[in-house]
Amino acid sequence: MGANPTRQQIAALSAAIAKAQSRPMPSSADPKGAYSALMKQYQKVVALYESGHFAAAASAAGATTSEMMTLQGEMKAAGVQVSP
Repeated sequence: MGANPTRQQIAALSAAIAKAQSRPMPSSADPKGAYSALMKQYQKVVALYESGHFAAAASAAGATTSEMMTLQGEMKAAGVQVSP
């Protein structure tokens, strides 16, 4: 997103999150719920960007690494090929 995202970029991220949430990951592929946790974290990022807290938003975006790694591991275990 960069240090100073535009309203359009923030809106695009928010729309992408909403679209992703409308297609939940099956629990068989994500037994730990990492996908849902990741989407919630991204919602926090959007809220921080919208309120003008860009440094906090960047930090929150960086905090998604744990959920992303968990989700990647779950998907691999379910037989889905995942590239880093």
